[in-house]
Amino acid sequence: MALVDSVGYDLNKLRGPREYRPPHFLVSTFRNLSLIIFFSALVFVSVNLPAYWIIAKYRFSPPSEETILARSSELKENLVTQYPNNTLVIPKINLQAPVNWDTSEAEVMSALERGVVHVKGSGLPGEKKSIFITGHSSNYWWKSGDFNTIFALLPELAVDDEAFIVKDGKITRYKVVERVEVGKKEVVSYAERKEEELTLMTCYPVGTNLKRLLIIARPI
Repeated sequence: MALVDSVGYDLNKLRGPREYRPPHFLVSTFRNLSLIIFFSALVFVSVNLPAYWIIAKYRFSPPSEETILARSSELKENLVTQYPNNTLVIPKINLQAPVNWDTSEAEVMSALERGVVHVKGSGLPGEKKSIFITGHSSNYWWKSGDFNTIFALLPELAVDDEAFIVKDGKITRYKVVERVEVGKKEVVSYAERKEEELTLMTCYPVGTNLKRLLIIARPI
């Protein structure tokens, strides 16, 4: 009788293809990397939960055009009494924040606990210089201050959105003309521009320190 694969009739000697098993060190490495990624993501979300909660609520239920127009109309009518002096107002994201004017580099971190920060040496409303203002998009939730997420919704702004500054009994109105993401070292060139514009800066993506988001607006 014919042989089966040259081993005769003993079926116990027939061998099928071997099951491939990856080396143990690869399995162990993959498992460890997965755990590191999972716990890193968990820590990241926990630390930045307040900011991402604000973003999620905004995207789930954004303000209507009517609401944004209503917020803007008071400012367009120059109703200064509706807002405290030295205030930044952005109707689209319902932002109202005190501005700490002429803040030195040494004072920035403490001033960010009290609102947004105007960088000392940059312009003021009415001057032909860049008005440079920065604020937290996220911060450690255990840090003191009520403004750790004041710029969390800054990435929601787009060209033609409006911002207002209330200063010295006057409201100055600005319209967004540009949105850029830059490295840390590129920021200086925007802060030193010799034309009147409002530049709002925050860390980006939210919860990281990788880049800077700049929202540039010009007076209307």
